[in-house]
Amino acid sequence: MIEEKPKVDDKIYPAKFWTAEQLAKVTGGSWIVPPSEDWHVQSFRMGSFFNLRLGQRPTLFLANTDDSLKRFFENVNDFNGAIVSHDVEGLPPNFPLLKVKDVERAMFEIGIVARKRFQGKVIGVTGSCGKTTTCNMLSHVLGKEHNVIATPKNANFYKNVPWIMAHAKQDDDFVVLELAHSALSKVQGSITYDITPDIAVVTSIAPAHLTYKGASSVEGIANYKKRIFCGMSADSYAILNRDMPCYEIFEQEAKSFKLNIITFGTHPEANVRMPELKDGGEFFVAGNAYKLSCPVPAEQLYDALVTVAVSIAVKVPIEKTLDYLKTFSLVKGRGNVLKVNLAGKNLKVIDSTFNANPLSMTYALQHLKSIEPNQAARVAVLGDIAELGKKSVEYHKGLAGAMLDAEPDRLLLCGEFMRYPYEMIKDKLNVTWFKTLEDLIKSFAEYLRDGDTVLIKSSHSTGLSQIVKDVKNFIATPFAPNIPKPLFDVKKFLPEGVTSEMNGRMPLNKLKKIHCGGYLYIDAARAWLAMVRAAAQDNVFLSLNKPFNAYRNINRQLRVFNARYVPVDQDNLVVGAIRVEFEDKLWQLKANENYAVVPGTSSHGYGLAVDIQNNKNPVVKNWLSQNVEQFGFVQEYDFEPWHFTYVKAREGIPARVLEIESLPPEPTYTAEQIEQASGGKWFTPPPKNWTCNGMFYKLPAKAGCLAVVRQDDGLGISEQYAGKINRQLAGFICTNPAPLVEFNRPILVAENIDDAVARLTELFNSIDGQGE
Repeated sequence: MIEEKPKVDDKIYPAKFWTAEQLAKVTGGSWIVPPSEDWHVQSFRMGSFFNLRLGQRPTLFLANTDDSLKRFFENVNDFNGAIVSHDVEGLPPNFPLLKVKDVERAMFEIGIVARKRFQGKVIGVTGSCGKTTTCNMLSHVLGKEHNVIATPKNANFYKNVPWIMAHAKQDDDFVVLELAHSALSKVQGSITYDITPDIAVVTSIAPAHLTYKGASSVEGIANYKKRIFCGMSADSYAILNRDMPCYEIFEQEAKSFKLNIITFGTHPEANVRMPELKDGGEFFVAGNAYKLSCPVPAEQLYDALVTVAVSIAVKVPIEKTLDYLKTFSLVKGRGNVLKVNLAGKNLKVIDSTFNANPLSMTYALQHLKSIEPNQAARVAVLGDIAELGKKSVEYHKGLAGAMLDAEPDRLLLCGEFMRYPYEMIKDKLNVTWFKTLEDLIKSFAEYLRDGDTVLIKSSHSTGLSQIVKDVKNFIATPFAPNIPKPLFDVKKFLPEGVTSEMNGRMPLNKLKKIHCGGYLYIDAARAWLAMVRAAAQDNVFLSLNKPFNAYRNINRQLRVFNARYVPVDQDNLVVGAIRVEFEDKLWQLKANENYAVVPGTSSHGYGLAVDIQNNKNPVVKNWLSQNVEQFGFVQEYDFEPWHFTYVKAREGIPARVLEIESLPPEPTYTAEQIEQASGGKWFTPPPKNWTCNGMFYKLPAKAGCLAVVRQDDGLGISEQYAGKINRQLAGFICTNPAPLVEFNRPILVAENIDDAVARLTELFNSIDGQGE
């Protein structure tokens, strides 16, 4: 067991979040716009990798590039403050700003302090291949019973590491860090000097990224990767692949740091030894036999052995680790299996398009060979391997043997360097070479048959992931109708300065609050409020009812989408269902659910759309049909008569809106005036500064009005009015308040409702001749 670290004083280092005082002290900066006394943040977003997110809100933005400030302004509502290196104009006046000399250095210092305060174990993972899958496995297994922070997506560069570390709270148990080549930099110094691992994992060594300085050979890579041990304390752990080339380089370096070494692999001397890599096979630890079951290709069982070795180091029982590995699943592009239908052909696609090197491509071909073909065929689609430097031709030629050994039924090769193995094997296998990705895509479907298993493997930069995406898109073709089309493209009507990237992330200074508690884009809000007032003059009430029936931020859009759609596969596919693609998955609309667009594309996300809740009322529907376009709104979908979008943002405020806005404001009346004039008494008194602007005799009543409730002893008042109460209803006037208390509105009680209404009508008509 790794020795426990001493506790760190919470007064010096934050435990669960970062305060303003702590951040200023750690970064050496000063607050040019100080936050409130109870201000704090729990997460950070860096401008240079804006789309990476970790931790919970509230979030602090770090503007480490001037270009990132644009993204920041477009999403300012997502943040609780920012760290900047110079003054920034155009923000809300009370928006907290911490000014430092160097924003990236500030993030680095925050990460270092986070490491000092952290009481759990830091696990660093490096290697030529298998890093991401290993980190995902460790996070999956350790996360079953512990709090784990792990590298998101592919955030494995030097700058990413302190950012990830900054999110670790004192009560977290593990931080799992993927460390790419740059994280072990010789120029800046290995990040492990400051973000010190308790456990260092080396997954494998193979020809990869040979264009990097100092790593032009396998030996050069090994000497570079051994820098993961820099800064580690004696008696920490090194987890090493016993089968990898240059193993001795790592063993010697680990011993020089006095580390405990645990090895894994097929090698007879491995501490965690699996003689044959196969799912369901046996492995051995200290003479004890265990059975390993994990739903991954055979070569990725190395990553499972790493997970067992780490579990040994942190004293997690091997039996628990094995149970948790059974439920692990691969992420996109790392060997995950997709069941798709391409133009009527059912295919099983092995997506391994995220990256490649000669070793991982050989492993992938071995995995394809191990699959039982049944009556169908095994097809391999292979693209160029990038960053092999001067030895690119040599390493690509070296793949010919692996291709011949795998014996795929059909082999499709793509790219400049794949021509070399093609020339070597074209007379021995059913193989076709394509010079460009475009050529391959045009002919791809012709080479497939129903039931085929298709391996797609290349470096990410080669672009074969586009084939996977195209294949997935085909699933909608034979089964699903077209996605409903809007009557117009809302992007053509976006206000100046508003971009599609701002959908669901509109800055607060571009929005205006309206009476339902929600927000709209400023011009759209003016048009909506004018339309509501104009309708009220015709005794027509327009109701939005809830805030999200106007502007919807990205989180609300996600909630709506997830409530209405489910991920689709061959097992739950419904003929005729609407399907959309989102986040590289295909989603199917649930039965009896209304259609919703993909998050980040809704006109609600720009603050331009409203969903009018009482549009089914014939009076309301008729009024809208005759008037709505005068206020700049049009119906966006022919099957959604309640959904209207403002389309005049680029043309100026409509004349009808200006006409309504030019009218004198409606008079308002205080609680005291209402009580005195009516002769009644407040049963539920209104809050301070309460006013109303009239009466309404039928629910749902106009905003700001008193609803007149005439009660019949035989009528269930509560049941009658449920669902008809406008959020901005001023209150009720009635004779019996009991059934109305649950609506949490001011209630005025009058002995004689007709007398009270007559007196109030006189009041409303007496002020400047205005009234209802």
